[in-house]
Amino acid sequence: MKFNSLKQFYAMKSKRDCLYDIFISLRHEYVYFMCCKSASSTVSHHLQYAEYEGTNLEVQDVNDHYASPHLRLYQLPEATALEVINSPRFRKIAFVRNPFTRILSCYLHRIVEERKMNPSKMVLYAATEFSDTNKPTFAQFLGFIADQPPGEMERHWQVQCASTLYRHLNYDFIGRQESLVDDLLAVEKLLFGREMFDRAALGAVRKGPRVTSAGARMREHFDAETIGLIRQIYADDFRAFGYPIDPPGF
Repeated sequence: MKFNSLKQFYAMKSKRDCLYDIFISLRHEYVYFMCCKSASSTVSHHLQYAEYEGTNLEVQDVNDHYASPHLRLYQLPEATALEVINSPRFRKIAFVRNPFTRILSCYLHRIVEERKMNPSKMVLYAATEFSDTNKPTFAQFLGFIADQPPGEMERHWQVQCASTLYRHLNYDFIGRQESLVDDLLAVEKLLFGREMFDRAALGAVRKGPRVTSAGARMREHFDAETIGLIRQIYADDFRAFGYPIDPPGF
C-alpha cells in the first residue's frame, strides 16, 4: 500500500504509537517497526549499537526513546517521511512472538508484577473496576482485550499485525523472538552486510525491563477458556506469522 500523506498513515497507527514504535535510520536506510513484548528492547540495543559505530557514543537506556540515535517520523519533512514509509530503498524489519507467550508476558509484567502505574494499567483501570488492589485474573484480562478493536488496543497487547501494519507494508524481514539470535544475525547481514551488532550481548544479555518466564508459567494460566480467548483475539497473528494455535508444550 502506498501512503500519500502522514495523515493517512496516522489514521492507521496513532502519532503516539509511531513515536514509540517506529525507528528510522537514514544512515543505513532502514525502518524498524517495534512490536512490544517481542524482544523489542534487545533488538533496539543491537540496532542502536550499530548506529553508534565510528563514534565515541554508547547505547544508553534503550527504553528511553529520547536517548535513541534513531529518528522518528515527526522529525522528518513529510516528503522524506513518506519516502521512508513507501520506498523499497528503506528496508522494513520487525520482530514478532508467539501470541500465547507474548500476552502472558504482558499480563505478568505490565499488570501483575510491575508496582508502579504504567500506560497498560491506565487503559485497563480507566475502563474497568480493576485496580492495583483488585487485579484481574488472566481470563478477565483477556476478556477485556477481546472487546477492543485491534487498532485501539494498548500497544503492549495489541495484535501484532495491527502494530506492525503488516497487511499494508512490504517487509524485508520478520524475525521471531523464538529464534532471536539467528534472526538478529540475518538482520545484520540484510542491513549492513558485515558484523555490526554487539557480540558480547548476542544470546547472552537480555535488555528487557523485566523477566517474566512466561514460557515456564503457562500451565498456571492456560485452560480451555484462556486458550480460546487468545485464539480469538490473535487470530490474525496466528495466520500471518504461522504460529501453532496450541500453546507451546501443550
